[in-house]
Amino acid sequence: DNDIVGPADDEAKIAALCHTTYNTINRCEETARTSSRYALCWLRSVHPSNCYPKPFTLVSKKNTRKRYISVLQRFVSLIFRVYRLSTDLRRDAAGVSLTEEHWVVCGKVWNHPSLNMATPQRGEWESLNTGIPADCACEDMGEVSDRDGWEEDDSDLDDQQSLASSSDDEGSQFDDPEESFCDDSSQNECDTSTNTQFPKRPEAEGVEAAGAGSLDELLFELIMLFCTQESQDGDPSQTLLVYFSGILGFTKDFQSFQPPRNYTSHLATLIYIQRLLFLEYAVPKGGYAEMGIPERSRQVGLARLRDVRHRFTVLGAESPFEEMFSLLCFGRKIAANSTPPIVLHWSDDEQKVTASGACSVTMEDFRSLPKDLVTKAD
Repeated sequence: DNDIVGPADDEAKIAALCHTTYNTINRCEETARTSSRYALCWLRSVHPSNCYPKPFTLVSKKNTRKRYISVLQRFVSLIFRVYRLSTDLRRDAAGVSLTEEHWVVCGKVWNHPSLNMATPQRGEWESLNTGIPADCACEDMGEVSDRDGWEEDDSDLDDQQSLASSSDDEGSQFDDPEESFCDDSSQNECDTSTNTQFPKRPEAEGVEAAGAGSLDELLFELIMLFCTQESQDGDPSQTLLVYFSGILGFTKDFQSFQPPRNYTSHLATLIYIQRLLFLEYAVPKGGYAEMGIPERSRQVGLARLRDVRHRFTVLGAESPFEEMFSLLCFGRKIAANSTPPIVLHWSDDEQKVTASGACSVTMEDFRSLPKDLVTKAD
């Protein structure tokens, strides 16, 4: 089959939208920085009634943050490339579908006046044709994931250990003090029953009102539509976000699948990004007028965060987040029992060691290493 190539004007718009995602993440990060430790502990927990002892934290390395954002940019690229396909291509070639609600918000974003003004020239967007920054476009993220610090991996590994502990004995609490949770039964903030209402989405009235709302807010609304997308017949894999996570499981040449230890890094990234987005969706520092989300308040903030968590980010929720977290746990269990990336082989006389058949070092060379280093230093 022939490759599907999008028009140049479409790719320029998509590149501009990818750049706009930085505004979305900046706003989410500011909310995280100004949120209470208690709220961040609840955000990180995947259990409905137990908060995690350690808070959700932002990644600190600049390159790690850039790669995390690039994954969100690739998802935004997928959304609008799917949106711009014809109905037949979308159904037969891509095998995905958009709801009427998706169509409405996609249309508002795509036809927003400020997007046309922000569209880069051809030379600026050609390097963004994969939907990620130019200096990341040449790298296989599966290959760099273990080399340059996917910082959230350790956090989600802690979550998995807690999950494993609970699954061993469903009726018991966690025995390991490092993995103990804080029971919310004594916390008044989360005991108070509320009638928290989720914002109603705009009715499908066409895209004539494309200019309503800022581009940043509309893009955030669109991303959250996919993060909160309901699964059909209880199958989250039919949602576009989980579909996208499957695409990340291919190798760079699309001829095979990545090994579990590489693929789980992509899942950890998507989980991290979704937690940031859900925090902004629940208790934003600044409100979203068009979405009907007020800025956070002490009275209803934690109650709304609790409701968002119960619907989307806890075990048992029928959501893309829960599906990815389950896949992450399963993938890491497989990775732990798989052949390590580097295997050392000793010679029969135990005088030479070879790393995965690629390079070897003799014991004589190893013993002379300190002397050689001192000589070079002099």
